Amino acid sequence: MSRHEFRSRRAFLQAAAATAACGGISSLAPQFSMLGTALAQSSVTGYKALVCLNLGGGSDSFNMLIPIQPDRHREYLIARGGTEADPLSGQFSGNAQRLGIPRPGTEVPGSTLPPALPIAGGTHGLNPACPELRDLYDQGRLVFMNNVGPLVDPVSRATFNSGRSRPPQLYSHSDQTVLWEVGDSLNSGLRTGWGGMLAGTIGAQNDVPGLPPCITIAGQSRFLVGRTSGASSQPIVPYRLSTSASSPAPTLGNYSSSNTGNLENVRRANLEALLAATYPHVMSGEFADLSERALDLGARVNQRIGSGGAFNAIPGGVLFPNTGIGNQLAQVVRMINAGRTATASGGIGANRQVFFVSTGGYDTHDGQFNGSSRGGVAQGPANGPNAAGFWGGQQGLLQDISQAVSAFYRALVAMGAHNEVLLFSTSEFGRTINSNGNGTDHGWGGVQFVLGGGQGTPTGTINGQAIGANDVGGGPLRGRNPQTGSGSGMYGRYPRIVLNATDSAAIPLEEKGECFSRGQFLPTLSSEQVSASLARWMGLDAGNVGTLFPNVGRYDDFVGNGNLMAYTTPTVPFIVGV
Repeated sequence: MSRHEFRSRRAFLQAAAATAACGGISSLAPQFSMLGTALAQSSVTGYKALVCLNLGGGSDSFNMLIPIQPDRHREYLIARGGTEADPLSGQFSGNAQRLGIPRPGTEVPGSTLPPALPIAGGTHGLNPACPELRDLYDQGRLVFMNNVGPLVDPVSRATFNSGRSRPPQLYSHSDQTVLWEVGDSLNSGLRTGWGGMLAGTIGAQNDVPGLPPCITIAGQSRFLVGRTSGASSQPIVPYRLSTSASSPAPTLGNYSSSNTGNLENVRRANLEALLAATYPHVMSGEFADLSERALDLGARVNQRIGSGGAFNAIPGGVLFPNTGIGNQLAQVVRMINAGRTATASGGIGANRQVFFVSTGGYDTHDGQFNGSSRGGVAQGPANGPNAAGFWGGQQGLLQDISQAVSAFYRALVAMGAHNEVLLFSTSEFGRTINSNGNGTDHGWGGVQFVLGGGQGTPTGTINGQAIGANDVGGGPLRGRNPQTGSGSGMYGRYPRIVLNATDSAAIPLEEKGECFSRGQFLPTLSSEQVSASLARWMGLDAGNVGTLFPNVGRYDDFVGNGNLMAYTTPTVPFIVGV
């Protein structure tokens, strides 16, 4: 190393260290690589947004969507811990080995657990903690994806141990989360996610310099990491917002310039002097330049959605629950409102945005009914049975989701964006159907949902609250249409909840699905097929589906005793035009 190089390197390190020593600048570092980057020419027009809602821990989703036809419900009760002779005996004690939810009706006098909420169609019900999701489904604004999970190949019990039949580290929280995020069930080592790659491939843009199209309200997520397309490909690093309603963008809040003479003002002056200095090393100068742009970007975002900003107020005055996921989705609403508004009107002028929000606690094990993971949030509804502790486990978590998703949809309607936004849930895996004697364990296939404008009844109410006059139906989801009686709002196959289930020609197609002795269901719908459908709606052309989701072509064939895959196409027809 030459003396000049040594001095230049030392000057860079000294400048970087001095800048970092001013405090707080490190919080901006993860967002540097995207700042100032020119995005590729966009291939899409108008505005659309995707919102990924991650339920961390592995949601027991077969207790979210529940079979309520008498015969199917009886099977479900037996599998979840009842007995063949008397499947209702002791079923509703809240014991970890009694995991079933009662049917609607009064067939269990004195039950301490609220019964399932019937949904349109009469075959299934929702967890009693989810009246808002029930109404959204009934009105065609929400659809369910049944028995979905990461898949390498179509799989049956007979092929489970042969070849590449299952994803790597199948029951691992971290590995399965990654597979949902990257869109490739063969490769958990990918460093980019399908949300970030989608944004780069379709040319997502906005008019605020340096603001990425991918935004997280839940910390860093591989789902949002991507690259722009073309010869001059550049990295896309997600922009992080907090849930603060006053100052959500990364800032240096301890550098006040309003009080002269105090220590904060001196520190800010020193920082500005460091950033304005001329450095002999190109990397040092770039570090200072990026820092200045990061500070400027934070100020621009806060001017729009922070205190006093034009998009700080939630449209329609919709009140979000004061929960972690409620506050995250409220922040997404502010950014969507700003994103779809042109800069000439004070907005961001985006054409596509991708968001990530997340909530945890779904690794319930023996806390299915009596868990303490929820902590301090108001308990269940007053108009029904409310067993002590029932609302503290999975039911409490689902109640948080149901209430927050309801507020999110009503806010979208208030701003007229409900047909421009789709929210979809993910969770690394489902859970075992029966108990190990101390709760559930990690499974595989599960139930997820997609929310957005649908084909259902114009306007309506969600748990007694008006949706809004803007919602006249005709949105992108092929949800239920009560006006015509068409559509079930169910995609994929909801299997018969029977332990050790195997395929049979006598089982109707919509009830097919195999599982092992604990009820670990083998997915009949791939997470990549769902993701590819959402990507196509966002503007991904058909020719690039296989690039972002390389396994989708594998689901057009099945070797076994019948076709267990619900769809043999790259996409699932739950979105109009896809």
